[in-house]
Amino acid sequence: MASVELTRRELVAAFLGASVASACQRQQAPRAPVPGAIVDRAVDTGHKLRGGPLPRAETFEPVDVLVVGAGAAGLSAAWRLAGAGVKDVRVVELEGEA
Repeated sequence: MASVELTRRELVAAFLGASVASACQRQQAPRAPVPGAIVDRAVDTGHKLRGGPLPRAETFEPVDVLVVGAGAAGLSAAWRLAGAGVKDVRVVELEGEA
């Protein structure tokens, strides 16, 4: 049988690699149910928009970028655009407030 010579670095790497690999097992983490409900104050408005033709705009204002939705993603997008130098960014929201 031929002998195999390993350097100290190779031996340590083999031991560490084996221990890390044994720790990488797929296990399901216990999941507790998350309490909550969907609260939507704009249900009536949303259904009016979905159910028929859209009302004609009273005014028209050109903008460089229009962000639809003032939630976390919309406000983050507007903030990043403004930070990137886009001057005319407008955010619209279905509900009266965000």
